[in-house]
Amino acid sequence: MTQAIPLWAEIAVAVLVLVGAAIAMLGSLSLLRLKTYFERVHAPSIIATMGCWCIMHGTLLYFSIAGHGLALHPLLIALF
Repeated sequence: MTQAIPLWAEIAVAVLVLVGAAIAMLGSLSLLRLKTYFERVHAPSIIATMGCWCIMHGTLLYFSIAGHGLALHPLLIALF
């Protein structure tokens, strides 16, 4: 069962998840603006990966603080 987490952790998790979502959205919008195939494949993939990692860090922080120790499942999901 999860318990309430401190306010500083809630703010950090919210910031990480929102920043990750915003970065992923920018990567998706860049697909519309880029002209060549290689630009469309390369640039958004790097940005989407950074967005995914920000969301993963927010999830890792939340479940580690709310649970009973270090939660490694978000890291394993991101790696595999």
